[in-house]
Amino acid sequence: MPLSSFAKGKIASGKFAALHTGDPGPDCTDNPAKQSLRVSVTLDGSGASTSALQWPLCPANETFTHVSLWDAATGGNPWISGALATPEAVAVNQLFEIAAGKLTVALK
Repeated sequence: MPLSSFAKGKIASGKFAALHTGDPGPDCTDNPAKQSLRVSVTLDGSGASTSALQWPLCPANETFTHVSLWDAATGGNPWISGALATPEAVAVNQLFEIAAGKLTVALK
């Protein structure tokens, strides 16, 4: 059953991505990354990010494994989470980026 245009619009805009170092769990609150900033993300009609997602200098060495999407930059409600295609190790003071189109959301 396809989503309506209204539903696609609600999913596609006004979301914020958070990083995790393991499975975020059903409420997207488990294994939060030390890089706790949520970055704005907009998805196109196919569910792909329309621009690069960039997190500023990481405060610690860690390996990102998952991303969760929220409806607010802080607090708010979790919408969905998933694993990165490949875990990404970052060093302290390193920028982390997910290129445009590389974050995709698919409803199953």
